[in-house]
Amino acid sequence: MKLKDFLKPKSSAAPKQPKTLYTTNLIRAVAKKKRFSQSTVAEVLSGLLSEIQEAVAQGNTVQLTDFGAFSSTLRQASTMRNVRTQQVMNIEARLKAGAGTPKSAAHHSKVLLSM
Repeated sequence: MKLKDFLKPKSSAAPKQPKTLYTTNLIRAVAKKKRFSQSTVAEVLSGLLSEIQEAVAQGNTVQLTDFGAFSSTLRQASTMRNVRTQQVMNIEARLKAGAGTPKSAAHHSKVLLSM
């Protein structure tokens, strides 16, 4: 079997577009699969997100194995010119939050894309 035949859709229907999973849907799905109440799952999720935000705001990196990492980098102070008024503005130094995928996920996506 050739690779192009393998990649062809099996049905004549158009492939499904990925959909966005919102917090309430995620809570509902986890509660159903793990047999916890939705309020318990919501409380745990809220606590997890609060801890991640707090750690990143303090300049720490939060690594969730096989999922990704959350970190912050220091943006240096700089100056900027307003295009319309030509006024020079000072931009203060600040922390910039970011997220990334683990190296293993990046490797897997490269392998899949190279097929």
